[in-house]
Amino acid sequence: MNKKIILGITIIIVAILLFGVSLKTTGLFTATQENEKVTINAILPLTGINSMYGEAQKNGIDLALEELNTNAKGSGLIEVNYEDNQSDPKVAVNAAQKILTQNPKIIISTMTPTTTPLLSLLKDKNIILLIGGSISASLAPQDKYFFKDHADVTEWANTLTTAVKEKYFTKTALVYFQTDQGEAFAKQVNKSIIPILVEKFDPTTADFKTITLKIKESGADSIVFAGFPKNAGAILKELEETDTILPTFLINANWPEVTANNVGSKIQPFTAGHEFDATNKTEKAKEFTIKFKAKYNKEPTVESAIIYDTIMLLGSKVKLCKNNNECIAKELASTHNYVATTGKINYDENRNSSRASTLLQYKDGKWVETN
Repeated sequence: MNKKIILGITIIIVAILLFGVSLKTTGLFTATQENEKVTINAILPLTGINSMYGEAQKNGIDLALEELNTNAKGSGLIEVNYEDNQSDPKVAVNAAQKILTQNPKIIISTMTPTTTPLLSLLKDKNIILLIGGSISASLAPQDKYFFKDHADVTEWANTLTTAVKEKYFTKTALVYFQTDQGEAFAKQVNKSIIPILVEKFDPTTADFKTITLKIKESGADSIVFAGFPKNAGAILKELEETDTILPTFLINANWPEVTANNVGSKIQPFTAGHEFDATNKTEKAKEFTIKFKAKYNKEPTVESAIIYDTIMLLGSKVKLCKNNNECIAKELASTHNYVATTGKINYDENRNSSRASTLLQYKDGKWVETN
């Protein structure tokens, strides 16, 4: 064969190989790989004051990924790497900085206190941030790649204050934790009722003796309380031990930690919850509960269910877009009436998708829907 022809063929082969390498290094080639894994980095409160949320969310994520990857062709569709933020904002920042060295595509962060300090780190980096467990609507609007899928604190406030007014309580004590979401909750409550007493507390508080005494001295006929589950359990215990048996309206109350050791049986408190907490009305909810109990041998919480829904929705977008974050973000933002375990997911113009709340009451050892 003519040397010039051989040389020409060699040059063409080398050019093709170099072109393939170029596509691979720019990400254009990998984005079309059918069996390529998409990695999620999840920063969860697996230890610390909010560990019950982190455990529930991890269970929901793992169940969703198991389902998605079982149905995927070839290798798994999505994999997850977990980081424990220890319920501490500074630890969350350290975890995010570590993840940023790995050129991440998708990050999950939960809870407002440990997500807020991450926003400036992730802003304008084209990294999809899925926010779970946060009841603040102010986080997602800060970047077009940020999405929050959870309840909303103002929705909870409306549910509780509506119940207070319908039950004709006029001397309500408002007690709330000193956090951004606590302030938002109090602001919304004050739009509907005028509290006879207003008290703030640090979210690490476990002793409510002083606040309980102030409530008794105020002559309050009811209590509206916003705090983490451990806060709710602590004040219920203190109220019952001091025989301060008042109608009490809580957020974050439908957790086993709140009513452990029969706490709450005397007061029979109310909480702004989700119908999923009380009963599985839809087929999707029933199917999820069966799968969850089969895997973990316990009843699921709404935290597990909501983040399961978020991941299942993400999986449908990854299947369509592969590793193309711009495509995934656009597809998520356009989500309308996605039928999920906990109701329909609809992202608004600020990329917030909230869940309607319902009034629950603790009776006979369980939370039930009430009027």
